[in-house]
Amino acid sequence: MREQSLVTSDDKGIYCPPGDFHIDPWGKTKIAIITHAHSDHLRLGSGTYICTSPSRGLIEHRLRNTDSPYVIKSYDYDETFQLNGVSVSFHPAGHILGSAQIRLEYGGKVVVLTGDYKRHNDPTCQSFVQLSADILVTEATFGLPIYQWPDPQLEFDKLYHWILRNKEEHSASILFGYSLGKAQRILAELHKRTDEVIFIHGAIHDITEIYRDEGIDLPQTQFVVEQDDHFDFSDRIVISPPSAFRSNYMNRFKQFNSAFTSGWMRVRGRRRMGGYDTGFVVSDHADWNSLIDTVIRSQANEVYVGFTKNPTFVRYLREELGYETRQLDVKFTGEDD
Repeated sequence: MREQSLVTSDDKGIYCPPGDFHIDPWGKTKIAIITHAHSDHLRLGSGTYICTSPSRGLIEHRLRNTDSPYVIKSYDYDETFQLNGVSVSFHPAGHILGSAQIRLEYGGKVVVLTGDYKRHNDPTCQSFVQLSADILVTEATFGLPIYQWPDPQLEFDKLYHWILRNKEEHSASILFGYSLGKAQRILAELHKRTDEVIFIHGAIHDITEIYRDEGIDLPQTQFVVEQDDHFDFSDRIVISPPSAFRSNYMNRFKQFNSAFTSGWMRVRGRRRMGGYDTGFVVSDHADWNSLIDTVIRSQANEVYVGFTKNPTFVRYLREELGYETRQLDVKFTGEDD
């Protein structure tokens, strides 16, 4: 008899057959174990959502608009619970607040699903913890050799020096980053370098307050839209989501310089295509070297690429490093960096 696979994929998402649950499903399902609260990993419509305790507030916020009945269950990191005989536990992934790797153990075999993760320290979430596994299911959003990150602290120093130069020109510094995770990381890093009030877009506010509720140290912020029409944003720092860049929202800023914070800024063409004045290479995903290092340190016999479609990375693991590999069919967009 063929051994039952502990992890596979179906039309609803990454599936654990013996446990009868899905991980980050993109279709409606009975039980959804959630690695983190980004919208491509947390979809509406499931019956029960299981998440980490630090991510519960974010998940409640993201599910607030659904009419479907649901239940949220949350567990602390390293706490083991059972689902139909499968031992399940969450472990820090270092991606955003509450993000988790999921460890499954069943029939003497261990599978670790990394979710999205990064290996650099981040003051807004718990740092990545390396786990061992028989099968590792990893993301590979930046699984190409060109994506190798600079030291984040040096990059944030460069970002702050850019802000100081803008102040000398009496220009506002408008930083664009995703509303969940990236914006709060920027706030925390700026808080190390300045005590000034930072202005934020409305889409960032509620999420930032959830971070504060979880004890994350962030600077004082004010809404951009709460300032009157004559407010002068010269010399000010503003953080906004990318969707605001080409909207009427920008009309309130008379003189400004813009920057996008993302791993995609490693490629200059991306910055030019976006139309930003500059870019800073700050990613909440693992780079090429970290991906390879994580695979090796996991001591896994098999590696599935299951949180991003990346045939190049799969081929490198198989042909250059000799791993038995598999590409799971996924529908994650990878838009949040």
